[in-house]
Amino acid sequence: MKHGLLIFMILLCSLAKGQIPEGFIIKTDGDRIYINLHRPAIKLSDVLTVYANDGNGTTVVAQIEITDISGSYSTGKVLSGASAPLAEKMIVRKDGNPPPVAVPAPIPAETESTPAPEPPPAPTENQDQLLNESASMPINLDETPDYSADNEPSWNTPPISERKIEYHDGVPYQYYVNNGLTVSQTNTKNNDYGKWFRVDIVVQNNTMVPIDFDPATSITAYSVDKKEKQTYLDVWAYDRYMKKVHNAQVWNAVAVGLAGGLAAMNAGFSTSTTTTTTNTHFNGVRNNHGNAPVRSGGNYVHNPGTVHTITRTTRTYDAAAAYQASAIAQNNMAALSDSQWNINNAIQMGYLKRNTIYSGQSVAGYVLIERKSGKVVNIIVTINDANYEFAWNY
Repeated sequence: MKHGLLIFMILLCSLAKGQIPEGFIIKTDGDRIYINLHRPAIKLSDVLTVYANDGNGTTVVAQIEITDISGSYSTGKVLSGASAPLAEKMIVRKDGNPPPVAVPAPIPAETESTPAPEPPPAPTENQDQLLNESASMPINLDETPDYSADNEPSWNTPPISERKIEYHDGVPYQYYVNNGLTVSQTNTKNNDYGKWFRVDIVVQNNTMVPIDFDPATSITAYSVDKKEKQTYLDVWAYDRYMKKVHNAQVWNAVAVGLAGGLAAMNAGFSTSTTTTTTNTHFNGVRNNHGNAPVRSGGNYVHNPGTVHTITRTTRTYDAAAAYQASAIAQNNMAALSDSQWNINNAIQMGYLKRNTIYSGQSVAGYVLIERKSGKVVNIIVTINDANYEFAWNY
């Protein structure tokens, strides 16, 4: 019995050193089998053997070929018909090596006075868990979610101390790697149709479950001023922002159209002005200056007569000038229409909308947040009850 326990402990130590790649099934989804093994313990096209949970773990159930390795887990497909349904916690090992079990001591020849030795005790539940954990490669628990009994990950809010920062072409990016997700963000000021913070966000899903990410409900923001007063900031969803853009573009088009129409109308007409002046004199004797003398109070005064000024304004129409001005107005409207289409297309392509992010996939885009006075803006991205908080000075 002592000899058997010694062999069991030797094999257990070998597993703890990572000499034998071993793990267990995390989840089954039709033909896809999820296993808690990853690089460098295994690689693509490796064949693993699945053993039944029958107490000693030596009954072969099926063989699985690795088809994908993503972060902290891998997926595979069954090569041939399984002798029993595959289930969670079934042991899987590389190269078909059976899992270690306690080997009993050699049984001496039976005699009437020598009873057969008792088999070593079966591994306890804690020992089984130790075997499974030590056989697989180390996993950073801060970067992968915990899994509950129903195989659903439990999401934890990372501390701000885990927030990291990198620079790309001088632009700072803050990011978290936690719960099997990578969440990164950068922030710039924007003045397109208002005063905004433009927040570019990337979410990469390295878990085994899909994530429903809706920026309209998953992003909140507030600013903090010099007196530490907090002010809630409105996060604009795509549909709401596009309505604002459309209204602004309509009024802009109306203004440009009116200005072009007035310019074309006025360009067809030209105006000229002529002025004619006439003098009316008294009949009779005139003095040397040509003025008629008038006696007043015994003295002669001079009356220059009456001066008449006539101004005539003439307006003429120039069809060629009107046509040219109209063509210029139409070109301006066409250029405005093209510019607005390009703006709308850029918004439609880049603005972050609701997405389901499947395992191994990522989504990227930007949202606009109203900009108010303050010194710091805090932006919180919430994914499955886990809050990823970012802070930016401005």
